[in-house]
Amino acid sequence: MWWSWSSVALAQWVLDWSEDFDRYDLEPFSGTDGWVCDYPNDAWSTVGTGGVRSLDDFNTSNCGGLVWGTGGCNSDHLVQTGRVYGDFALEVTMTTEGGNDDGAGVVFRYQSDSEYYVVMWSRDKLPLPTNEPTGNYDNTGHEGRVYSIHNGVGRVIATMDDPTYEIGQPHGVRVTAVGNRFDVFLDVDRDGTYTGPDEHPFSFVDGDHPDPGHVGFMVWTNRTAFDDLRILVPPPPEHTGLPPLDHTGAPTGHSAAPSSPQTGDTGEPVDGTTSPVEVAPVLRWPRPGDPGCGCSSTGSRSWMIQILGLLAIRRSVRRQRT
Repeated sequence: MWWSWSSVALAQWVLDWSEDFDRYDLEPFSGTDGWVCDYPNDAWSTVGTGGVRSLDDFNTSNCGGLVWGTGGCNSDHLVQTGRVYGDFALEVTMTTEGGNDDGAGVVFRYQSDSEYYVVMWSRDKLPLPTNEPTGNYDNTGHEGRVYSIHNGVGRVIATMDDPTYEIGQPHGVRVTAVGNRFDVFLDVDRDGTYTGPDEHPFSFVDGDHPDPGHVGFMVWTNRTAFDDLRILVPPPPEHTGLPPLDHTGAPTGHSAAPSSPQTGDTGEPVDGTTSPVEVAPVLRWPRPGDPGCGCSSTGSRSWMIQILGLLAIRRSVRRQRT
């Protein structure tokens, strides 16, 4: 397959919105300019630190139960309710405060407290996908997870072992969404890029939340600061010369390349499956030998000769008319 949505360079995408929170000095911050946290015991803050940070490093035994979508400690996410995104690229820096080693990450396609995606990384504990009113949780150690919260029930879409982020240091996070295709990146070595080993831990297709939704941040028994948020969106097709995208992320009239799990240096998928990663080719016109091209080097030259001949005839006709 010669086309894949991921071959469209982010350099072509357009910055839609950015927020560094420097204009705020508020505690509580939840409820300001569309930013809302569904967990009443954590008001978040922009006081005394860059960006916005969670305040409550809650105890899982007394935070209202680990039940998704009920306003308990599984709802400690700060969401921007004034903006809605379908296809987007989100970038933000995430700094887990020293001494805190549980879950922190990004929320996207958020419809309500019972409907959204979230990716989180942890060095200790993460919530179970099932509802746990008694406060049970996973002692995961070092792990990253993507959850879908659908109808108030969690589901783990993908996992990665041993994410090597540093507590107390800022790490970039990027989430891209086109249709039902999602990619998650973590700047492990903090060099400002996402090209190093294990920096593209998640690549998946899922249809739980196809509609545009809100974006935001989530913590889970953790204090973490988020800063330098940027949201990019695809430019209109007329500005790229590319056909418009359909719901799969492929241009209209073409098929999207099949999804493959992301792998690390060893080539083993990080999410427990066995399919190797398929690297998306650079966007280009079909060439001889491409599947479905129906052309050859000789045929391509013949086709070009025919086109040039037609153009010459057209120019000749125009001269005769004048």
